[in-house]
Amino acid sequence: MTGFLDIWLIDLEGDAERLSARTDLIGAMELRRSEALLRRADRVAYLASHAGLRIILEKYGAPRGELFRDECGKPYLVGAPEFSLSRTRGVAIVAVGDKPVGVDIEAIRPVVLTEPVVTWTAEVRGVTTLEAWTALEAWAKWKGCGMARLLGCLGRSETLRSNWLSLARKRLGTVLLPGHARVCAAICSDAELPLHALRL
Repeated sequence: MTGFLDIWLIDLEGDAERLSARTDLIGAMELRRSEALLRRADRVAYLASHAGLRIILEKYGAPRGELFRDECGKPYLVGAPEFSLSRTRGVAIVAVGDKPVGVDIEAIRPVVLTEPVVTWTAEVRGVTTLEAWTALEAWAKWKGCGMARLLGCLGRSETLRSNWLSLARKRLGTVLLPGHARVCAAICSDAELPLHALRL
């Protein structure tokens, strides 16, 4: 399968208990990560989103197995297509494609984000600071570089920010999620963005 980029949603309200019980789908490292979470609700959401991810990846022929992380912390599954997972209150989003992809989702809420790059992105794009953060997070996941490294790099010079913005206009978009007015989501990929994603 080539030339595809799909977006999936996982209901972490209605399906969380059922999905979180499917620990047979989840690798040992994921189970250890879930056990480190203090709140039961966080453990259930983590397990449900990861079980949902595995069910989705199996639709693309991915085998069951251990979920590994590369040197930058980006997760991958041997034999699976490229994917990215993010979750927030009540919902998780998964992007699957044949090229590297990053996705982020956030519950819309009052936040105070004073990081200069986030503020600059929000002003230049005419979006809220939370939407700007979500877009930057999707980009960092796509690049596999981590958010701190991305913010540090973009914070060094106006030229770097301008160059980034030029690339972002081609590869970064907001995701339209009908029925989910309380969240914002962003996706980043080399592939053509799906119809339900709008370019930033």
